[in-house]
Amino acid sequence: FNMIYKDAIQKLFALPQFQGLASGGPTTAAYFFVACNDAELFYLDPHVHTQPALTSTEIEEVKQSYLHTPRPLRLQWNSLNASVCGAFLVRSAEDFEKLCEDLTATDDTLFEILDRPLELQALGEAVDTDDGFTML
Repeated sequence: FNMIYKDAIQKLFALPQFQGLASGGPTTAAYFFVACNDAELFYLDPHVHTQPALTSTEIEEVKQSYLHTPRPLRLQWNSLNASVCGAFLVRSAEDFEKLCEDLTATDDTLFEILDRPLELQALGEAVDTDDGFTML
């Protein structure tokens, strides 16, 4: 993980639309990070033991014992996988506009908000570029 992004990612946790961060450790599978402090991130491990099927009488007991991580786990910032995905919940157009403003204010080099959708080529179409190369 490039520590240059630490401050911007920490700021995400303060945004009202931010739900968490999906990533992992250097040799681990995906985790869902729900909080952080200056030294570490706190995560829930979705890879907990679950029963294959539940009966209606077992649901509450199993929910408490198997379906949830009993406590958040910790990961040092420098151990965070460089591939991260932020989860946001936007409830209205106004909420989306506010999120765009907040992301740009957080770090305008990390988050780019476009005024219009990108015009991308369909899969398999060749794209000529000015430098003499063709991208497929």
